[in-house]
Amino acid sequence: MRNATKILGPSLAGVVVATAGSGPAIAFDAVTYLLAAGCMAGLTITTHTVTERKSTIVADIRDGWGEFRRIRWVWMVSLSFCVVNLVQTGAWQILGPSLTKQISGEATWGFVLSSRGMGMLLMSALMYRIVVKRLLRLGQLMSVLGALPLLALGAHLGAPWLIMAAFVAGVGTTVAADGWDTSLQEHVPADVLSRVASYDDLLAYIAIPVGQLCVGPLATAVGGFKVAVGAAVIYAVATVVPLASSAVRQLPHQTAAQGEAAPA
Repeated sequence: MRNATKILGPSLAGVVVATAGSGPAIAFDAVTYLLAAGCMAGLTITTHTVTERKSTIVADIRDGWGEFRRIRWVWMVSLSFCVVNLVQTGAWQILGPSLTKQISGEATWGFVLSSRGMGMLLMSALMYRIVVKRLLRLGQLMSVLGALPLLALGAHLGAPWLIMAAFVAGVGTTVAADGWDTSLQEHVPADVLSRVASYDDLLAYIAIPVGQLCVGPLATAVGGFKVAVGAAVIYAVATVVPLASSAVRQLPHQTAAQGEAAPA
């Protein structure tokens, strides 16, 4: 459902920005939050008994860090995502609309995002039926496709090529996300899963503001199109480096491998 909304929303936003301006588009976006608030207000929250904690938050953080470091494939892929977010978020979210406008106009960016959403929606539906033996390995390989839109931007390719690249990137990033989330659920012990996932999120998100702050000065120094190409290359390399480890390559998907043990 989330991927489905990514198809219509960006295209509609692009048209509104091109015709009425960015101010009315943002105002319309704000109104939709009121609708969401109404939906949230209708939820019924059930209560549950909170058991007494037997450890401190500091101890939980320390134990979670120990588990995160212990499981090799987790920290290797998490570092990969950290690098990807560092180079991709600023280049795509900040430079992307500006470079696209220079190449083919304002409205194109909305169609690019919608095309990416279509790829994500299609692949999220197919992933219900696809069963592979090494899901994490497939996800890392497919995540390379996420670099294609940045490469297309850097190469000054026209709107059709950029839209196609965004579609393919949506396919790849969906496989990567599903492979990663599924692997965490299958192979990380349930009693430490939230703490391990928290360290993964910390590494992933801490890179975003750094990348966003750096992309402007870099674009001014060497040019936005060159930054996009550089980001694409680093993105692609970062996603395949973890595959050098057998812990990442050989991690089994339990559905396909009958629950065989995962390498630590």
